[in-house]
Amino acid sequence: MKYRNLIVVGVLALIVIVVFGSSIFKDEGVNFDQEINLSNQEVSNEDPFDIVLDFYESWLSARKSTSTDPYQLELPKNPLLSAELSAKLVDTQSDDTLEIDPVLCLATLPEKIKVKSVFELEDQVQFVVSAARDKTLTGQSVVTLNRINEGWYIDEISCSNGESAPVREFTFENEGFLLKSVLPPLDPQYWHLVYAKDGLNGYAAPLFFDAESVCIDADGNESVCDVNQFTEASGAYVQGEMTEAGMNVRRLQLR
Repeated sequence: MKYRNLIVVGVLALIVIVVFGSSIFKDEGVNFDQEINLSNQEVSNEDPFDIVLDFYESWLSARKSTSTDPYQLELPKNPLLSAELSAKLVDTQSDDTLEIDPVLCLATLPEKIKVKSVFELEDQVQFVVSAARDKTLTGQSVVTLNRINEGWYIDEISCSNGESAPVREFTFENEGFLLKSVLPPLDPQYWHLVYAKDGLNGYAAPLFFDAESVCIDADGNESVCDVNQFTEASGAYVQGEMTEAGMNVRRLQLR
């Protein structure tokens, strides 16, 4: 019991730091630690849609060219890409096992591409890029952009099977602690997941449940979530849809 109480106190203290920290750096649109970790990341003040479209049209044009390619033009080193994404794309140049283009997520080059919004949050947006008008090309790429201050950069590109829409089901997957004894401006009528993001502790998201929310207990038993069974500071792994209001829970596994 003493150990659990210490966890609750520690998590509450963490939320206090987050609440006051977010107030101090609200105008910056990012907390101080993130700003340090991403101090070398270049961003664009253009609309995120245009950032994605420009990058993809440049990549497609280079792939179609008979005299150059994306690697010769150093498109994987575009400064608007995250360091991790840039390194991943650079590595694909020497990967002979790839069957699809790592950016277009297609084995056959399309004539044109189209960009469609998946979701928009204050500091993160996601788009799906696919072949325009050619339904035989089913591959598609899911592009995630993050915001630093007032600018945006492309954080991640992942491939998805175009036979189904990009799954917003799991726009959030994270492990943390369940907490209801939260401080303003968080709402204590909801359970919250307190978790770490990009190695930084102290993020908190309200959890919303419905009849499709599945909870898995420590023994692996699945059932419709009953929040009355939760206890303060319990460990949990949550998957669901992130919205501006909070997290629509699809699966929650107690640790």
